[in-house]
Amino acid sequence: MKRPRGLSLAQASGWLFADLLLMLVIVVLGGQSSKDGDTPPCPGCPSPSAAPSTSSASSSPSATTTPPASAAAPGLDPHSESITVRDVDVVGVLAHEPRALAHVEREVRRQTARFEGRHAALVLVWGVAASCPSCRGIDLSHSQRLADEIAPRVRSYDPAFFPEDDPKLIRPYHDGGGTRNTVRLELFFVRA
Repeated sequence: MKRPRGLSLAQASGWLFADLLLMLVIVVLGGQSSKDGDTPPCPGCPSPSAAPSTSSASSSPSATTTPPASAAAPGLDPHSESITVRDVDVVGVLAHEPRALAHVEREVRRQTARFEGRHAALVLVWGVAASCPSCRGIDLSHSQRLADEIAPRVRSYDPAFFPEDDPKLIRPYHDGGGTRNTVRLELFFVRA
């Protein structure tokens, strides 16, 4: 790059950094969404509806009410739903016995029927091995192994309802707080 006449190298580099800073400010300001909500927060996201204006003797005619932040922000709903399969044959599931695995699948299918038309975005699989012949009391390693065994099978129970089989979307955990052999699926949905 040819340096302009009359400017030293230090002066030219100063102007270069000033121009870069100005460009950065413009990019940051251009990325901000408008306060009135006319611009959707992301491409393809629905535009929030215009807030109704309220007028009364105590408020100005231009005062507006805004919807709650949770109504306008799409994303993962922090409130989860649960499915609990009780009386799980832990030893049978860990040994891949068809009868034990079929019991879990049947119960999960039965209980997901109440969420018809919805799609789980994140599933946490909690295993509780409260009692089994090979362990005393709640054994966290058996609880984790139970969850590890069920988690990869969850998607096959209902591919339209459960997310793709990905360790980021279907995660196995052990639960040491139960008193019965159970598998609990904690379901998180996308907030519309």
